[in-house]
Amino acid sequence: MKSEKDSSVPDAAKSFATLKTKEGHGSGCLISKDGLILTNYHVVGDSPSWAPLLFEDGAKDSGIVVRVYPEYDLALIKINTPKLKPLK
Repeated sequence: MKSEKDSSVPDAAKSFATLKTKEGHGSGCLISKDGLILTNYHVVGDSPSWAPLLFEDGAKDSGIVVRVYPEYDLALIKINTPKLKPLK
């Protein structure tokens, strides 16, 4: 018998994207319906203000790095058309 918690894991996985950088890759999570993705500063670092994204369904897009917080190792990326549901 599946619990409610079991069914939420695949849903949560659909809220994530892979960010590709010159140094490698990292992950980000859609946190709002208007397209804000939370990631780590060390993933975007001093890279250009855009970030290539690969979504769980195979779709590709790019977002704009709108804010970085190096002291907390956080960054926000904005995408125009969210393809994912925000993480609950």
